[in-house]
Amino acid sequence: MLEQYDWIVEALGEPSRLHARITYDSKIIQKYIAPFTVDNVCTLRDSSLEMQRLQLSQQARDPSDFKVPERYADALAAWIEKELDAKGDAFKLAALATLDLKAQQLSRRSLAVWAFLEQCGLAEFGRAKDSRQERLEAKAAENYRETMNRTFAAVRTLGTRNEFAEGGEVGIEFDFKQPFVGDAISSSKTAIRLAWTNLSSGFLSLVEQFARIFLSLRRLRSRRLKSVLILIDEGDAYLHLDWQRQYVQNLNRFLGQLEKRLGLHSIQVLLATHSPVISGDFPSSMVQRLDSQNRDFKTFGNSLDTLVFDAFETTSIGSYAAMKISELRQGFLSDTLTDEDRQLIAEIGDEGLRRAITASENE
Repeated sequence: MLEQYDWIVEALGEPSRLHARITYDSKIIQKYIAPFTVDNVCTLRDSSLEMQRLQLSQQARDPSDFKVPERYADALAAWIEKELDAKGDAFKLAALATLDLKAQQLSRRSLAVWAFLEQCGLAEFGRAKDSRQERLEAKAAENYRETMNRTFAAVRTLGTRNEFAEGGEVGIEFDFKQPFVGDAISSSKTAIRLAWTNLSSGFLSLVEQFARIFLSLRRLRSRRLKSVLILIDEGDAYLHLDWQRQYVQNLNRFLGQLEKRLGLHSIQVLLATHSPVISGDFPSSMVQRLDSQNRDFKTFGNSLDTLVFDAFETTSIGSYAAMKISELRQGFLSDTLTDEDRQLIAEIGDEGLRRAITASENE
């Protein structure tokens, strides 16, 4: 799938590349570990912090107004980072990145924090209170250890990488095609995360959609099929208006590349949409409105307002705005407009509509 994503982005002509990151939240210790140490039975390996932890644990018995002091959270973070630094940059990055990942994956975040403190030798814990808790802890420890070890090995094996700290995120960025990285990613037991440069969420949704089309057509091609009909239901759904405007062009470019890549004779598409922008990319002979017999309209290259009115048989003005505009017109005719009404009239973007509201009946 990674290779196909890379090819699709290239086929669509977007200046982007896939990169990989190993990162963690710069405040992860203050956010997750500090509250855990206060709320759970453990023994920190730093005597001074352990004394503070015991005092705070006593205070935390009344949870209605208790909040972990920043002074303790910051001191705990400084100590943990110092302990991890002593084990090397690669170890520190792998340990915290794995914690960040597992804290988001596990339904009980406390298990991820427990595994981190236990595996890194930062705290001691008593025996689990029951066999079920013991099994959960053992599974969390094994999961954390395997992911951390694979991530640690990846960091040590990497060649070129860029260190960064932005938006509260700390870590490294690198090319995912480096040796070993691909195997680490495919195993799913790693804290490596993939992302695109310079791509919006709208375009990423297109890449995912087109990747699924590609994989389906590749399977069909293995059956020696030469011509394919694709049914796409609301392929533009959730896209920003500008991405809707580019949807047909991107789809056409992609399918053209796909025909050549798979050696197909033809690809036809039946597209269902609620977007008037999409309908403007097709001649009216190729557009069918399912709940209307009206065919007396032109779609190709038409303006959005006309498309909304003719092809979709509605107006481009929201129903609430239309209601208020009607009320403003009636208020003008009855000479009951308030200062607030006049301010609202001044806000109307359509100059012709704004003039029509305050036009006399004889005009």
